[in-house]
Amino acid sequence: MIYDIQTKSDFQTGATLVITLPEEDLDKKAFLTINASNPDFLVPFRHRNVDGQIELTYVIGKNSKLLYLTGSFPAKQYADLLHSMLSPLLECEDWFLIPYSFVLNNEYVYYDNDSKTVKYLYVPSVKQVSELSNLVVMINKTVEQIRVTDANLENNVLRALRKDFNPIAFLDLLKPYRSAAVHASGAVVQYNPQPQQFAQQPQVVQQSSAVQASPPSPAASGAAGVSGSAGISGRPDDIFIDLGGDSKGKKEKRVKEQKVKPAPVAKDKKSGSLFGGKKKEQPSSVVTGAAFDAQNVQSPQQFPQPQQTPNYGNVNQPLNIPYSDGGDGATEIISSTPSGTGLRLISRLGSCPERINISVQPGTVFSIGRHSPSIGTKQSDFEFAAKTKEVSRRHAVIERNQGGYSVIDIGSKAGTFVNSNKLIPNVAQPLNHGDRISFGNAGADYVWEIAE
Repeated sequence: MIYDIQTKSDFQTGATLVITLPEEDLDKKAFLTINASNPDFLVPFRHRNVDGQIELTYVIGKNSKLLYLTGSFPAKQYADLLHSMLSPLLECEDWFLIPYSFVLNNEYVYYDNDSKTVKYLYVPSVKQVSELSNLVVMINKTVEQIRVTDANLENNVLRALRKDFNPIAFLDLLKPYRSAAVHASGAVVQYNPQPQQFAQQPQVVQQSSAVQASPPSPAASGAAGVSGSAGISGRPDDIFIDLGGDSKGKKEKRVKEQKVKPAPVAKDKKSGSLFGGKKKEQPSSVVTGAAFDAQNVQSPQQFPQPQQTPNYGNVNQPLNIPYSDGGDGATEIISSTPSGTGLRLISRLGSCPERINISVQPGTVFSIGRHSPSIGTKQSDFEFAAKTKEVSRRHAVIERNQGGYSVIDIGSKAGTFVNSNKLIPNVAQPLNHGDRISFGNAGADYVWEIAE
């Protein structure tokens, strides 16, 4: 990078990045195009002119770093991800952009959890800020941190990266996996290189080599059937009944479809409806989840109110670990002998494990989320049970660098808390031994321990 990238954050705008370049370096055509069209593969930015310098402020929002994306993906999702990394570089000329002005660095490439696509920082500069070699390194790091259930696809991707990398040939490699269903064995079911046929019949997926015959028409089968066309009168309520045989020289019997009126429903003036009356009370169903204790709940009115900030325990009821009242009603660990670096449970939520051991090498991350039965494959390094409330499928990561450990909320719905303070999404929060971490606000409360 020929320009410095500064990281900033606040509670109003969240995480932001700032790049400053001289006004004479500005590519005005690309700059105006981005502001007018705002391509969906770019992180949006604001700008201002300060003493002849153009200051670009990129708003990260809920987009998390591509480095934080971990887990095992089905073949189609894996191929779609790699396609979303490369396609903007080949299509950017439609917006008067150039590939070498993209910031091709994993540290500043982001993933949109909603659209499942990659988003880039783009520097509208007349000077080159990246090289093709940066792209190869970026894709290599991505395929190292995520896995694919299809071994053939993984081998083909790794083989293509080892050779002289060609972006267009790489996208062609991904086409069969993006255009057709793939068996669990890894065999591609269908691939037709003519895109217009997929556009005409996108819903048709050939299951086997056997040809499936379409249902015979009533006339061809000779059985009595109903014609779907309108009658001679042209009215849509006329239908034909084919009595079979050769219709030549015979009259077709036209039967008028009778319209059946629904039986009148008696109106109950006393029932609760739009027209007034006292609404009949329905028995309330009690829904229990990971955040509630079913044995202590007697009625829906006794449900505890949702907490805005995590509760680390009641000082009047001892936990299964020693603690003392720290003065603010929260638990304070008196003595602890950590068996390793990780998280230790300090709440009484039965669905959460008592300990989460975290092994992360410097420069890497440990992802935490919730298991999703609909996906099936593991998406995070550690996953809470599917019934755990307020924990998102991709919730947070623990990052390790030379300065120590940090926790980052990656756009979870309920948020991540450290010592009762809610984290700004995508902003790293340094961790110290004894810090209290909560994933959501329904009882997934832990204390951070570092082995000596």
